[in-house]
Amino acid sequence: MESDVKSSSKYTIPNLQNALSLVDLISKQKNGMSLPEMIQQTGVPKSTLFRICSTLMESGYLMKDEESSHFILTRKFLGIGLAALGEESLIEKALAPMRELRDAVNETVLLGTLMEKDVALLEQVIGNHPFTFFIKPGKHFVLHASAPGKALLAFLKDEDRESIFSKIEMVPYNARTITTRDAMMKEIEDIRQKGYAVDRAEEMDGIHCVAAPVFDQHRHPLAVIWTTGPSARLTEAQFETVGREVMECAHKISARFGYNA
Repeated sequence: MESDVKSSSKYTIPNLQNALSLVDLISKQKNGMSLPEMIQQTGVPKSTLFRICSTLMESGYLMKDEESSHFILTRKFLGIGLAALGEESLIEKALAPMRELRDAVNETVLLGTLMEKDVALLEQVIGNHPFTFFIKPGKHFVLHASAPGKALLAFLKDEDRESIFSKIEMVPYNARTITTRDAMMKEIEDIRQKGYAVDRAEEMDGIHCVAAPVFDQHRHPLAVIWTTGPSARLTEAQFETVGREVMECAHKISARFGYNA
């Protein structure tokens, strides 16, 4: 068996390896990557990268932002990720409670899941206001400066949280961003007591968010629900009320996965 493993490299397909490495690289860039950036970071010839990108685009796995000329992964990869997690029905089970929450708070409601060291957006229900938020599908959110990220961190097993802490960099986006481990642990304890997390415009000025985790039958946070709105409309004074609404939505979805509060 050992000899089979050692000799398996002669059966690999170089261009397939290049394509998989490229997908992994793009997935770690919040705003995608341009072709020159790919060439610089991979060392793969331009003609090879162009063919790989063209194939992925034709297959629906990659899209190109014409304004920035950046290549971005599409929602098709999210479906693969959910299938790998065994949670293909997550979106289906979440949509009705998400619409109820949207109608209760009138703001956009979003569903996401942990992808390595970020939160990946899976689905959203647009708010009722004339001016509301629509987030680009597949967008990733940092863990330390977003309500969904903090909600997931707070309810992970200690060893899983420690593993993630070793990988993330607490970049300061403004004076409100949590940038130290001690401050984050204090925030996590508060989230665990309340049951929901908030984002006080910690990454983007003027935007507030309130989030709560979705649990499976083993009390593991498999996803997160959150709502977002302008800070002038979704005020800090509303956090507690909205937090209860978001938790109720999250509990409804959790119950569909066998979670018993």
